[in-house]
This record gives sequence, structure tokens and C-alpha cells, in this order.
Amino acid sequence: MGQFMTLLVDMRLGGLASRLVAFYLILAGLTMTVAGQAEFNGVLLQDGDIFLTQSPSILSVIYARYGNPPGDYSHAGVFFYDPQGRPKIMHVRTSPGISDLRSFPQDYWQIAVLRGKLDEAQRRRLGETLCAWSQDTAILKATFDYKMQDVPGRRDQFYCIGFLNEIWRSCDLQPPFALGEKNEPTIIKSFVKQEFGIDLDNVTTASSILQNQEFSQLTEWSDHSWSAHDQFLLKQVLATMETYVKAGYYGRGMGPLQGWIISTVLRRKGYEANAAQALRMMNQASAFHQKVYGRYRLFERRGQAPEPCSEDAAELIRRICDYYRDDYFEKTRQVLPDGTLCPAGAAAGQ
Repeated sequence: MGQFMTLLVDMRLGGLASRLVAFYLILAGLTMTVAGQAEFNGVLLQDGDIFLTQSPSILSVIYARYGNPPGDYSHAGVFFYDPQGRPKIMHVRTSPGISDLRSFPQDYWQIAVLRGKLDEAQRRRLGETLCAWSQDTAILKATFDYKMQDVPGRRDQFYCIGFLNEIWRSCDLQPPFALGEKNEPTIIKSFVKQEFGIDLDNVTTASSILQNQEFSQLTEWSDHSWSAHDQFLLKQVLATMETYVKAGYYGRGMGPLQGWIISTVLRRKGYEANAAQALRMMNQASAFHQKVYGRYRLFERRGQAPEPCSEDAAELIRRICDYYRDDYFEKTRQVLPDGTLCPAGAAAGQ
């Protein structure tokens, strides 16, 4: 039936419109809802079910790969029924927000749903807390914690994992996410820590919940429109960016006026002095990935792309990255023998 509906759409609509409608039909089948009851991928959901997600974003891959512990998921949200019985997911991107269950999957290529071992009273208390937090303007106005720290009791800054842990703590429940063993040292982790003060070894990742024996996985879903080749291309872009960092490249800086405006706005929101540069670097990494990805897709549309997941495909990605490199990066650093970075031309150890 689903294939017939997709075919019917393709016959009546063309291009992007047909793909959007087809994707909507997929989501409509993925989630089924009535007041107070909702299913995701065939699983009847309860208050407090946790959604682990991975998006096709270079930053998401970095967090998932270099956080602690490394894994396949970078982001997490929590499911609940709002006071009207509507299925919602509360999570943090740039600030705490509420998403409808049906629209939530569209930004991700992979989702896992987990459930904690709670008794009826604990689950009811958690559901009530989620409803209360979803209507608390102070919570919803909290800023994004770009350093991604889980600070018990803090309510003015969050990242997604710290946000969920704090919800559990407010219910006198053990937080679902915890640090694992440290990953191997890399130039990316050294760079991020030295330049922005973000210690990825102490960034608790979404995947850490998979080590928590109090939670069990209910289902896992993948968006099959994102192929293994798409993921291959993303990893190639990240690998190429790593070579740039090793060679001393750094994201192009902001102009004086732009830097002053952004820094002033962020300071008023409670961010530290280097937050503007850190957030800009994150945006530049995403923009670079999108630019390279778009160019590769142009080769595909012209029938000029190599065999998917091949070394030739990887080489083409590297060439495209090099073509756009100087638009996004400049060589301003040198890597010292101990792996630290310093401004180009500076004496070692200074």
C-alpha cells in the first residue's frame, strides 16, 4: 500500500514536491496517535521514553564520535503527553523546545527509543514534571550550553544530555546518562579543548545510556532515504577536515564589527567571552559540509560521480573539500610535537 501511494504521488507531482509528500506518507505510517496514546515504529509510547537521534550534520558526527563514550547517537529527547494528551518530545538544540511526535523524525536519519525501569508512581511523577517543564517559560528561555556540561541544579543553560539528566534529578531519579571511558586522544579533541575550552572527554554523549542497565531499547528506526553512501560521504568530509586541523588550518575569523555585535549579544545572554568564536566555528563546519555535499550532488545529477562508497568517491570528496577550503579556513596555526597548537610563527612552548 505504501509503495502504491508513493507511486501515485510520483505520477501526479514532480521533483522535490513528490519527495516531500512521499516522506510525509512515511512519517504518517511511522507514528500513530490518538489522545493519550501514541506509537512510534510499532511501539506504544509512555511518558519518559527517551529518543536517541543522529542527524546528517557534521557537528552531530563529531559529538557522537569524540564525546564520551563514542557511539552512533549525538542527541536525545524525552517523550511525554501534554495536558491535552498530545504526544510531544522535549529536547534541546539551541534552547529547550517542544516538538510534535509526527514531525520530530524528519531531521534525523536514525532514532532509537529506550525506556527506563520505573514503577507507576515514578512514571507518573516524571510525566507531571515533563508537562510542568514544557510550560515553564524560565526553562524554555534557557540558553544553549556550548561547552556541553552536565551541571546538577543549573537551570539557565543546557545541552541536550544535561537537560534530560536534570529532569530526572528533579524527580529524585538517577540520571540516565553518565560518562564512560575516555576515547583515544585525537587532534580534533585537542583543538576543540585548546581553542574553545570544550573538553570532549568530559562531554557525556547520548550513546552513554546504552550502557545503563536500567534502560532497555524498545525499537530502532532508520530513514532509508539516507543511504550508506550518504554516511560515507559525511565521514570523508570529517576526515578531510581533520587533515586541515593537523596542517594548522583554522576557521576564518569574524570581522571586527561582526565579532563585536555577536559577542555583545552573547554576553547579554550570559555566555563567556570566547563563545562567539566557538559558535561561529561550529556554524562554519556545518556550512563547509553543506557546501561540499551540495557540490558532490551536482556531480551525481550530471552522471559524473564515481561508484558509491569507493575510493574514487572519497578522492572526489577530498578534491571538492580542497577547492572550497580557503573560503572557510586559513592556515594560522602550527602543531607542536606534543600535539598542542599555537599561532603560526610562535616559538614552541610559548
